[in-house]
Amino acid sequence: MTAGTTVEHWLNVAVKPSQLLDRGYPLMNAAYALYLVRGGFHSDTKGLYDQSWDPRSFEGEKLASRDGITGAKISLWPDNGRGETENEVAVALWPALRHIAQATWATRIPTPG
Repeated sequence: MTAGTTVEHWLNVAVKPSQLLDRGYPLMNAAYALYLVRGGFHSDTKGLYDQSWDPRSFEGEKLASRDGITGAKISLWPDNGRGETENEVAVALWPALRHIAQATWATRIPTPG
């Protein structure tokens, strides 16, 4: 990888987030838990809340510090293009987006509801 490259870490693979940080790479949390497929898989917002998910929570490893983590993102894939309309996706995405925004920028667990 090129110096200055931010790595989007998605799956629990051989190279762990802590190893990438040790090598000096900034990380974006793109965990599978934040994945949405139109007409298919959606993030489990209740599960994220119950697990106290925050940007340190990567697939297979929870880091002790936010140092080196640039943030988190929801990956939206149109694998099943006609599975949901854009408006249906927006409605389905809202709870997870709200949780991730608060967990990313706040220092405490988001308020339910």
